[in-house]
Amino acid sequence: DNDPATAISVNSAIAIEKEIAADTMGTIFSHTRNHFLPWLEQCTLALIEQLNHYYEGIRKSALISLFQFLRSFHELSNSPLWEPGANLTIPLDPKVEHLVDLVMKPVMELWVMEDDKSVVSTLCQDLSETLAKLGPGMLSKYFNEICRNVQAILEGKSLCQQDPDADEDDEPLEEQAEFDSVLISATGDLVSALATVLGPDFAQVFGTFLPLIAKYTTGQRSNTDRASATGTLGEVITGMKGGITAFTEPVLKVTTALLRDPDPEVRSNAAFATGVLIENSDTDISTHYGEILQLLSALFNVQAASGQSEKHGRDNAAGAVSRMIIKNSTAIPLDQVLPVLYGALPLQNDFLENAPVYRAIFHLFRTSPQVMMNYLNVLLPAFAAVLSPDTPDQLTTDVRAELVELVRHLNQQVPDQIAAAGLAGVA
Repeated sequence: DNDPATAISVNSAIAIEKEIAADTMGTIFSHTRNHFLPWLEQCTLALIEQLNHYYEGIRKSALISLFQFLRSFHELSNSPLWEPGANLTIPLDPKVEHLVDLVMKPVMELWVMEDDKSVVSTLCQDLSETLAKLGPGMLSKYFNEICRNVQAILEGKSLCQQDPDADEDDEPLEEQAEFDSVLISATGDLVSALATVLGPDFAQVFGTFLPLIAKYTTGQRSNTDRASATGTLGEVITGMKGGITAFTEPVLKVTTALLRDPDPEVRSNAAFATGVLIENSDTDISTHYGEILQLLSALFNVQAASGQSEKHGRDNAAGAVSRMIIKNSTAIPLDQVLPVLYGALPLQNDFLENAPVYRAIFHLFRTSPQVMMNYLNVLLPAFAAVLSPDTPDQLTTDVRAELVELVRHLNQQVPDQIAAAGLAGVA
């Protein structure tokens, strides 16, 4: 009856049951919505208590459900959509703010004391998702503390990254490296979420984060870490918009170097980051266009047997070149660039890049219509592909509407070509 093995087995079984129960709470609230409200505070307090449990699976499940509680409760408040910025223009509903305080105080305490990387990774991932839902109102009391904890992780100084008692019987180095990569990726997602929520105001702290993120893009880091950090740069730029201007030169130096990286996923992410930097910065980067175009040209060399990363990279390169055209088409040798760019259409992998690609097409039809008429033989089949009822998700509503208008305009000039491309019904 006093067999230690039996006691451990029973204890483990109870812990696993608690883990499942904690994980289920958030799902139940998200589906039952208002019907769950009478038990919300009681369940919140019960989950907070589990943040101190010895079993990391329970701590992770409690975090996941607590953040799901915040997202679901915010949805029920019917609050207006938040606006990015440090100056809060749309505050949280008072009841939601109360729940945020109830949850975030113990979560922040856990973050500092947590020694398990997978738990901290979960915390960063779910905090990122919750920030995206609740917006800057969630940051008003916790921004500085979040930044300190993020900085500690990127510097390798957080408690979960210290292992003074490590010995040869612990996890293999490969497994430890995987935990490290997941943690850095999750932290990068959180930095991106902060940039999206704060918009240009994220510039106030980006100077601290930029060298820390750039450190993970260097050659001695794994392909996974380099790709993740490069992706983070692209998402941060997208979130900061014009706020990236002050950092244009150092960021461009990093992204252009990464366009030479041996790993195709890193190059793909670098193409996206370079493109959105050019799009959002108020600094004129056209003097660098020649070098950038040369580096991007290699990403268009994709064969049918190429891997998914290479194909994704071609779409990101098409998006980057298109953003360059929109920003300053006079700095681009169109006769050399357009045949390569339009040879990549229709995009096959990253349909989000259709937005800059088609906006660049609209721009050139407005500014250089005679040049564009020379490319109708490749453009019209691409138009037909993205406007097909079989591919409704390839274009945003506004881009689709403008493309339809362009097709109608072209139908007045070259109706036979429009009909031959199967676009007569659109026109």
